[in-house]
Amino acid sequence: MAEQHDCANAPEDFDKMHPDNQAQLREWIRVNLEPTKRIGDGRYSHSYSLKHLAEKMLGWYVSNGQLKGAMLAEGFRWQPCDGTLRDPSPNWVFNSRRQPGLR
Repeated sequence: MAEQHDCANAPEDFDKMHPDNQAQLREWIRVNLEPTKRIGDGRYSHSYSLKHLAEKMLGWYVSNGQLKGAMLAEGFRWQPCDGTLRDPSPNWVFNSRRQPGLR
């Protein structure tokens, strides 16, 4: 099977963002999420759900890859979501949960 490259899901997409948007996304993560001991422990741990939450709260488009890259930059650990060998999931699960008073 040929390796598929999807920029919207690649964490390197974060590096292509404008520095102001990178800073806003990282700040949103610091304010709204906290690390958990185990990956997938918190309700707010799935990259695709987090990307939509960030978009809603920041007011601009965030790709799945940009969210993944920002989470890595903030030191969160991850693992791939369940998928199949034939159709692997582009989404990741992190060791994150929401901070009290999520904004």
